[in-house]
Amino acid sequence: MRCSRNPIESRAGFSIIELVTTVAVLGILAAVGLPSYRDFVLTQQVRQASYDLTASLMFARSEAIKRNASVSVVRATGGWTQGWVVQAGGTPIRTEDPYAAGVSISNSTPASTLTYTNNGRLAGGSTDFTIAPADPSAQVPARCVSVMLSGMPASKIGGC
Repeated sequence: MRCSRNPIESRAGFSIIELVTTVAVLGILAAVGLPSYRDFVLTQQVRQASYDLTASLMFARSEAIKRNASVSVVRATGGWTQGWVVQAGGTPIRTEDPYAAGVSISNSTPASTLTYTNNGRLAGGSTDFTIAPADPSAQVPARCVSVMLSGMPASKIGGC
């Protein structure tokens, strides 16, 4: 007697029920994980912007002392979120590109330029930068970069 069904052939592949169950489980996991991943990415963007701003301010201060001349940090047209340029005597020495649409950078003073004098101090007075998510409903903490009269920037979690 010959068997018409081969047991190996009947087990090849997935049944439609197995496939639908797998896709449903993957959909549930993605729905649970995506909001926290979005917050993670936004937190990293805010943190990176604050680190970049702090680094540029420290660089400008260092260059002012090294060159024994004034060095300025000039915001790009459209605001600090669009980037900035560190320049000595009008010559750009470092440029920062615009940030993602999810990040907002605001300054406590309306000044579009911060100038460091040859002794490393900030000309004009201290200032604070708030780096926050552009979406106010996001569950991501803002960061504050404060620049004192001494010229040293300091970064902290939370608003200014």
